Amino acid sequence: MLQKQELDQIDKGWAKIMIIWIALLSSLGIYLVVCQVIGNKISVSMEGAPLERFKYALFGISAMTLLGAYFFRKSMIHKISRPVVGTFSQSDIHPAVAKYLPVIVIILALAESVGIYGMVLFLISKDAVSLYQLMTLSGIAMIYFRPKKEELIDIAEKMKSVDRV
Repeated sequence: MLQKQELDQIDKGWAKIMIIWIALLSSLGIYLVVCQVIGNKISVSMEGAPLERFKYALFGISAMTLLGAYFFRKSMIHKISRPVVGTFSQSDIHPAVAKYLPVIVIILALAESVGIYGMVLFLISKDAVSLYQLMTLSGIAMIYFRPKKEELIDIAEKMKSVDRV
């Protein structure tokens, strides 16, 4: 069981994690607005068979990115959940938050990259359907991979499970 001080540290860190998640999720909306604003001002720079190959390549890369993000998250959450020997420092942030935050940021960046692939495809070909498909896929992935407080608390409890000196 975590002490009140540790739970307070986790709550402070959790607020920062949620701000980052909301900012990254909101950026997808900003990308859509930018594409809508400049959509009529860009010219198509790629057409025909090369565009089709490029589109399939980006969709394939998107699938591999999301699959990689899934396995990366699983392995990193398992890795950072190991017990820590020694004492925790008296800093403002809990060690579980310090380890969880970079993992979440990397995973969310990978999920967001799928939306960026859609934006690139739109800027090259004005293909709005692919833009919306990849942005939607990115948004769904960011919601699926969202930070979970229960997961963070579980990591903190596992880190604490070894008697500290």
